[in-house]
Amino acid sequence: MASAIVEKAGGALSKGDLQACVDCFSEDAVLTMHVNPAVIPHGGVHHGRAGVKHFFETAFSLLEVRKGENLHIIAQGDIVIWRGWADICCRATKKSCKLQYTITWHVKDGKIISYDELVNSAAEEALFTR
Repeated sequence: MASAIVEKAGGALSKGDLQACVDCFSEDAVLTMHVNPAVIPHGGVHHGRAGVKHFFETAFSLLEVRKGENLHIIAQGDIVIWRGWADICCRATKKSCKLQYTITWHVKDGKIISYDELVNSAAEEALFTR
């Protein structure tokens, strides 16, 4: 079931176990973060498990997630959608905001094959500007 592997990946991330999260992705997974990578270093498209790992390592090195909550979880077939918010702080600028997100996960053969995250990019970009 798609929701089980997504919950496993998300649970691993919340516990700080990056490798367990990355192991939930397929070898050819595509992770897309719809923000400008010229401003937000973890933005853009990331390929494969190495790209997934780089995305999360970069994001967590730059941002502190203080609190967050999935408000809605919708699962249908191989698709799982999370809609929620996170209180995040940029480590470099010390700016923070409550950022809303929508993440669409696509699962095939028990592995995550795509992760597509939409956020208020203007709000996140503002965190990185001095």
